Amino acid sequence: MTRGQPPGTAAMTLGQILVIACPFVLFLYPAAALFAGTSEVPVFLGKYSYGAAAFNLVTLVLYASFVAGLLGRAFSLVALTSIVLILLTYAVPASNSVLIWPSTLPLLATIRLAASLSLVGIALFSMRRGDSRASLAALLAGAVFFVPSAIDTAFLLGREFGSADATTSIGVGYRTKYDLSGLTDRDIVIVGDSFVWGQGVGIAQRFGDVLQAKLRQTEPEANVVSLGIIGVGLKDYVKSVKDVPLHPRVRRMIVAFYQNDMPPRETLDGWMERLSLAVARSSISARLLLDSIRLSFAPDVDQYIQFLLDDFNEEGSDYPARWQTLVAHFHMLFDLVAERSIEKPMLVIIPALSEHDRETWAAIHRRVARAAAEAGFDVLDLFPDFKVGTPGALRYRLSPNDLHFTAEANGIVAGRLFDLLEGRVPRSRLP
Repeated sequence: MTRGQPPGTAAMTLGQILVIACPFVLFLYPAAALFAGTSEVPVFLGKYSYGAAAFNLVTLVLYASFVAGLLGRAFSLVALTSIVLILLTYAVPASNSVLIWPSTLPLLATIRLAASLSLVGIALFSMRRGDSRASLAALLAGAVFFVPSAIDTAFLLGREFGSADATTSIGVGYRTKYDLSGLTDRDIVIVGDSFVWGQGVGIAQRFGDVLQAKLRQTEPEANVVSLGIIGVGLKDYVKSVKDVPLHPRVRRMIVAFYQNDMPPRETLDGWMERLSLAVARSSISARLLLDSIRLSFAPDVDQYIQFLLDDFNEEGSDYPARWQTLVAHFHMLFDLVAERSIEKPMLVIIPALSEHDRETWAAIHRRVARAAAEAGFDVLDLFPDFKVGTPGALRYRLSPNDLHFTAEANGIVAGRLFDLLEGRVPRSRLP
């Protein structure tokens, strides 16, 4: 404090300003990705969904509030904006526009760590100014976020730079470590979500590995690479496909389609589900917490199946835009996988294991199969193999409230793929 300056008006040094502003400077990177990106189903200004537009508006208000608080020495406001920034970093991974930018997830964890340290700095400075209430709140918030932020930063940085092989991508990452630079013209590559990842079964039981075992009976050097990531969709598959080198081309690229790959409607339930996945992507500590309480708010299987059916309801006001987005994704993916595949790329339609609405599901499968075929794919529709729309479908569920496949169901998929790859059966048996 300079001579003659009254107590409580101490000026901040440049170092203190830099510490407090550091997380906001770092957040400019994902913020730029949010503003530059285009939503999956744009409805606002032809570029953003309403959710994305609202998020960008909140970001602008946040920065304006931070600058105003800093210039006006309103450190309670500065502390509040820092806490809000931390919360935003958990939600940002809901946007694919952010996830496709390099190193975003470890950066978000680093921003949280920097913000928690910034809160401690704000607390110390507020204490010097005699503002005990603001200092206590800032110090408490900094302490609460510091440990989980440090854990997340160490984990995500270690995952980002710990290995050169393709073990991670959007979401929780590939289940198996692959050296994709060693692919050959004898190999099969499958791209998809948790079904390709093999959720609920052992690695040797997932359909990609069962298929590999079958192929190796006659082709000992054949490999099946399962690039499955839990919680992703068609637009996210682009990054997985691009993980596969253009040369040499593999024998065949296969894309697995599940019903939740349809661009979703803008609903509160859907938004909450995507938000929970986003939080889990950028924070291992938050993911552990979410996993422990997830079942308390997750929809039961019947509610989720109805949610999927409603996404395909042609009478919905936003259905035409969402369907055109799906068709565009099919064409984009086909172009990418065709560059890497010697044989014609294939799209496998994985059914929802519902015991009701057989005709409704059959119509959806026909619609999706037709769109994929028009994009250029060979189509393998598994609808008839799983008795969809009848009680017989239930035997293939991993559990009564889990629509993932049992080991038996994975074996059926592998068998159908094997027969098709060996030219033993027609590629499609539409319902």
